Amino acid sequence: MQATSASSLFQSTASLEIGLSRASKAARTSAGSQYGSPIWLGRKQEDLNALAEGAAGADGGADKVLALEVERDEGSDEAAAWVASSGGLVRRIDLETGTITHSVRAHNAPVSGLCLYPVTAGRTLLVTSSWDKSIRFWTVPPRLHTRASASKHVKASLQQVLTIKDAGSDFIKALHVLSAQDQEVLLSGGSDKIVRVWDLAPLKAWAASLQDSQWLSISSAESSHAPQPAMLHAFREHTRPITCFASFAPRLGHHGPSSDGHAATSQPTHLVYSADSMGKVLELELSLQREGAISARVEVKRELVGNETGVVDLSAGWRAEEDEDEHGEVRWTAELWTASHDKVARLYLPDSETAASGTGGLRAAGSSSRSGQVLGRLAPLDPSRRIEHSSYVKVVLPLAHLASHRPDPSSEALRDILVTGETDGDLRVWDLSSQGVDQVDESKEDTSAGQPVTRRTIQGEAVQTGPGARLIRAMEAHWHEVIVIRPWWRDRTRPLPEPNQEATETREIKVEAAKANQCEWWLVTAGLDGSVRRWRAADIITPAPSVQKDSDVASASQKPPLIDKGAAKKADPEMTEEEERELQELMDED
Repeated sequence: MQATSASSLFQSTASLEIGLSRASKAARTSAGSQYGSPIWLGRKQEDLNALAEGAAGADGGADKVLALEVERDEGSDEAAAWVASSGGLVRRIDLETGTITHSVRAHNAPVSGLCLYPVTAGRTLLVTSSWDKSIRFWTVPPRLHTRASASKHVKASLQQVLTIKDAGSDFIKALHVLSAQDQEVLLSGGSDKIVRVWDLAPLKAWAASLQDSQWLSISSAESSHAPQPAMLHAFREHTRPITCFASFAPRLGHHGPSSDGHAATSQPTHLVYSADSMGKVLELELSLQREGAISARVEVKRELVGNETGVVDLSAGWRAEEDEDEHGEVRWTAELWTASHDKVARLYLPDSETAASGTGGLRAAGSSSRSGQVLGRLAPLDPSRRIEHSSYVKVVLPLAHLASHRPDPSSEALRDILVTGETDGDLRVWDLSSQGVDQVDESKEDTSAGQPVTRRTIQGEAVQTGPGARLIRAMEAHWHEVIVIRPWWRDRTRPLPEPNQEATETREIKVEAAKANQCEWWLVTAGLDGSVRRWRAADIITPAPSVQKDSDVASASQKPPLIDKGAAKKADPEMTEEEERELQELMDED
């Protein structure tokens, strides 16, 4: 017997079924507002039979999204998404129109890290990292959507400032800028397991000294004078590749969780969180010394334990409590959520009373993972809450943190909502106010009273899970893994205009100016299927009435391409009558 395609050989029936499911979902979710009004980076998945034959091994779209950040131009009502992809390209997408306004080949290898660094008012640097072990800095054009960029594909306005060659000894996967108290540093980490601290202060001073005309069109001669960031420190306590960083954005009068255990010092101390592929999450204290020789010191304050395997996303932010403090001011609580490949999203409270005393919380097994002993001068911090999922958790975003960015009545309805994404590409919306169990164990037991429950880890150790959350809905989104989720403060409430189906060229789309009261939160997601999708936060919580636009009706009327299931079936053919007789004889002999 011969399989239809070589790609179907040696694949299980379950694997082939995954391929069929992904192919069907790719056809079903390729367009429409109910699927996040997808913006495709390059070609959509057209050959669905090839996708089905790829089965569980299908590695995503033609140009997979690896990183994304949302940029907001405070001088206008426009917003854009900077998208890094596996093809080495970095694109800037107008989130309103869905068109690409800028594109640059940033690296000759997949671009795995991306962040934005505001240097002065109206001036921002884009920082990228890659599998080629380098870090590069680019000027960000001051306007997101101009008449020039709307009429043609703009590439020249994105200028490279400098490159840090050999910024690591292996792939660089994560970047994070710390900019507070006049201390400017860049953190980088990746497969070499080292957290490197880079000094950005000289680069910021240089960028601020340029004239506007120089900034808009930096020449090679001018960029040659850009000061190279110096490496201040190399932190080597991680034993597995570093996956992500997070820190708390400063609030008025509060710069984040306290640095207990240190006497007052003139050296500013930053708190930053680093995670690796074995589940180790460290709360680090970064101290900078600029008197005399510039230096930095990184120490482990404590470890956040409980994750049993790789942590792939960290979300740090502030939650407004219902009760006020003694001065009648809003009481803010620092929260850190983790997304892990052990199929659990966890909440940590760095400033809680139980955290300060080292007691309470949900009791975790002896170490955070199998990557070594627990680190830190303080007692480890246990999770305060955990929410189990049916597959690997890839992204996590608590909507309560949005109120700290934009205090708005609409944010109040989002305070108890958590959005997560899994390897199946779907988004799951959780109600944290319901002290019930999570999606996986809802049929097994009831913890609605909020009492901790003892379960077993994958190593067989006892751990208290505590209350979960009520699953509000699961939303079909990407046909492959969700990689990133970011909030977007949108300055208009009308439906999004239908974007170009394949975002390879820009075209002019007229967008009405927003009124002052037409602002609300949206979410932007991206995945390995090569698409960027936009979701209205209010619709995620309470789906809007099913009102189809003409474009939705047109797309629905077009039947998706048929998928030949025979290719999958032939890879696992039924037995012939002779084989069945031989099998029966063997069974009778037993």
